[in-house]
Amino acid sequence: MDTGYQKPAKGSSLRFVIGLVLLGLVYTVGVWASTPPGKLVRVKWVADGDTVVLLSGEKVRLIGIDAPETHHPEKPVEPFGTEAAEYLRQLVEGKEVLLVLDKKRKDEYGRTLAYLFLGDLFVNAHLVKEGYARASSRKPNTTYVSLFVELEGQARSAQKGLWKD
Repeated sequence: MDTGYQKPAKGSSLRFVIGLVLLGLVYTVGVWASTPPGKLVRVKWVADGDTVVLLSGEKVRLIGIDAPETHHPEKPVEPFGTEAAEYLRQLVEGKEVLLVLDKKRKDEYGRTLAYLFLGDLFVNAHLVKEGYARASSRKPNTTYVSLFVELEGQARSAQKGLWKD
């Protein structure tokens, strides 16, 4: 009697299982790769528009961006500096963030150089996108420089923050 059922070719079940395993690995690697390695820390307070102080007392300078100065031993307060610091304060102060390092770990002032993530929000990029900071490239920490330059261009075009007329 012909039921229309054909026996699978030899080895097809094994190929199917191997395919599923490979698909699972691709998915796992993709998820892992999208989450940057780093450590969770709590921001105690915001020093200025691109520097935070952690609960541990560690000072962290955000990589790849430059916000206007609010206090600097050699520079006066710059226009929009107070607004940039206040925006960052409202965004991260007292909150837990993911601290992600790049190649160079410390600057000349002993501050940790890092990217900050608040949940899914890339804080460094967000500050540039909203016009609270400029893109700033300092080797060797250039992982996201093209993103920051693109976002600064968008903020300029939209006349956001620093770029308002």
